[in-house]
Amino acid sequence: LVEASAIWDNMCAFQGGFAIRVGPNLYFFDNNGNSLHTNNVITQSGISFDGGRGDGTRIGSDIRSHYVYLAGNVGKSDFVAIWNAQTYQFVTSARVCELDPQFTTTDRTMIAVDALDRFTVAYILRPTANFPQNQIVGRVGQFNGSSVSWLTPSFFPFVNHDAYGGATVTPYKTEGPTVSMTTRQICFAAKGTLNSTNNAAAEPDTQPETTVYTVISHPAPVAAPAPTMTITQSGSNVIISWNADAGFFTLVSSTTLTAPLGTWAAVSPQPATTGPVSGKYSMTVPIGAGPKYFDLKR
Repeated sequence: LVEASAIWDNMCAFQGGFAIRVGPNLYFFDNNGNSLHTNNVITQSGISFDGGRGDGTRIGSDIRSHYVYLAGNVGKSDFVAIWNAQTYQFVTSARVCELDPQFTTTDRTMIAVDALDRFTVAYILRPTANFPQNQIVGRVGQFNGSSVSWLTPSFFPFVNHDAYGGATVTPYKTEGPTVSMTTRQICFAAKGTLNSTNNAAAEPDTQPETTVYTVISHPAPVAAPAPTMTITQSGSNVIISWNADAGFFTLVSSTTLTAPLGTWAAVSPQPATTGPVSGKYSMTVPIGAGPKYFDLKR
């Protein structure tokens, strides 16, 4: 049992464990299901996320990431907040919708994260007071370990959508967003009333709440690169660094190179990942007695 509460919650997997959100609480577990830490997202972030069942609040991460992302509707806007999954501490937050909240209405937020800590927030938007129906919009951002920057403005991912103020006599409608992403593509799914031939100039002709999806290119597409590791001595420590575009890893070690890589043990305690500095992440490990070999493992 995580919490004796309503089940309008969700979970995500990060590198080394998983997190479960129940109402305002964020629970961290390791891969064996052992409880690690619990945070109140409202208290830590200072943002008035839904503290109840949280229909419009979701968390996301990636198994190569050391962070947990929470996105949710707050009043007439959406925010994203980020926690370090190694220290369990809140890091930063950012407002997702850049439109004036006086004239917008948002709801039902979802989030996806890729291997390089870029993320996509999908949510329902009515950008103006006279906008005829709900529409799904998305926005793609990136996190560098301390702050958020945006790769796109908010955009309509579906070809079938109404222009501001409405363009079709029978308006288009999309609701119930879902989103997932890799480092090269982003997939949005929703339920809506659309044109079955993707003719955006024509009238909607599908049944209400028809399940639809679209796949778009990532605004900064990259293939998942392999790390190039370097080790340098610094006093009584060694600094292990690698190219930041390869993402995050677990540092493993062995006293012999002949052991199969699958039997190498994770360094304990696992050193904190710092950076990126000059395009590299790094870990610092004290020098011990005897030979030791290191590798990076996902």
